[in-house]
Amino acid sequence: MTEKTDLSPRLQARANRLRRAGLFVIVALIAWTIGATVFGVVTGLRDGNVQEPPPLSPFSATVEP
Repeated sequence: MTEKTDLSPRLQARANRLRRAGLFVIVALIAWTIGATVFGVVTGLRDGNVQEPPPLSPFSATVEP
């Protein structure tokens, strides 16, 4: 990454804080998503209600006679 030599030290510090905050938010969202998925799978397995996912399209569903 190139250094921003034209910014004052105060602006550089602010930019670094914003960059760190943005990275933190992205990592937190990824961790939340993974945690929620694992929690949902474990809860479904524990409760015994693991079901097949619905069909991708209403036209691909088989119709019972």
